[in-house]
Amino acid sequence: MSLLPSVPLPFPISPPPPHPSSPLRCLQVFGLELVEIDAKTHAYILVNKLQRTEGDTMNWGDATPKMGLLMVILSIIFMKGNVLKDSLLWHTLKKLRIDPSERHEDFGDARKLITEEFVKQKYLEYVRIPHTDPVEYEFRWGPRATKETSKLKVLEFVAKMHNDQDPKTWLTQYKEAQQEAAAAPRN
Repeated sequence: MSLLPSVPLPFPISPPPPHPSSPLRCLQVFGLELVEIDAKTHAYILVNKLQRTEGDTMNWGDATPKMGLLMVILSIIFMKGNVLKDSLLWHTLKKLRIDPSERHEDFGDARKLITEEFVKQKYLEYVRIPHTDPVEYEFRWGPRATKETSKLKVLEFVAKMHNDQDPKTWLTQYKEAQQEAAAAPRN
């Protein structure tokens, strides 16, 4: 006979939903918005809603190179129609001297970082393409990326990487980014 089931736990097995006033307090006190990214599992993230000021050089510490890589990946996905085969991502990253089969100085195991860490953090979705032999996968933006950035910001990043070109250079993506911005709820 086990005693474990009869021992009361000092905390609930699953966390309770946030208190209704928690999101407002987070925003007012810290400038952070509490955003649900997965209604099924009740996963939440905090999104910084404070505007960066001119000359602000926020230091992400050790995460800076990883977040830069993530921004590159989100950009490639967006520019390629919001879905990207993994083979094309690995090919593109090799051109940037990030070989998923070799340990990288800044990212370590890049394949693991991208397919596990970024996926676990919900920045990316990594989905098997059905009925492919050999097995193929594709990347899409995850719910956290959608909440923390926008297609317009990513397009501006792409434009900056192309010698400050006008984002309208990529008309299809620009129109999509404008539509997303127009549909976004106002805070």
